[in-house]
Amino acid sequence: MNFNPENVREVSPCVYYSDELIPQFDIECVNFLKREAKSATNRRARLCAHPSPDSDHHTMLIAVSKDSLVPPHRHNNKVETMTVIEGQADALFFSESGTVSNYIRMTTPQLGGTFSYYMPTGIYHTIFPRSPWYVFIETTRGPFEDGGLELPGWLPNLSDPETHSIWRENCEAAIIKLSK
Repeated sequence: MNFNPENVREVSPCVYYSDELIPQFDIECVNFLKREAKSATNRRARLCAHPSPDSDHHTMLIAVSKDSLVPPHRHNNKVETMTVIEGQADALFFSESGTVSNYIRMTTPQLGGTFSYYMPTGIYHTIFPRSPWYVFIETTRGPFEDGGLELPGWLPNLSDPETHSIWRENCEAAIIKLSK
């Protein structure tokens, strides 16, 4: 059976839960998330396969537009796994002081690069989409906790276009330096 948008419910802007007994992700689901993300303020959307925020295990299909900004953050009590479905992105990892300490160029398996990673707790990270759409599956431990995501104290005001541009340029320069 293919994805049916009538079998999902929106619990917050562009965050959907499946009402199927056995949720499945297919290309129709990806297309649905892209359509929804286009009109979202943060330019991303997700479908949760787990039945509720209280579930012990969370699996989410996430579509992120190239112009989306995912602020650097960390999870102090949860590991995270990311697996690429479509597109390319750089996963950036930061030191405690905000320096880009590492990055991974994420691609689909067909492109021959890294298509999945497992990240331990406590690492500041973000993604820079490099293709029009970056679609991935994220898995982590539940339950969802509002306070479980920590933004760094060094994070500049990314809603200010000039500050955001400077921060992004600094991150891009660090990626170039690390790639040599």
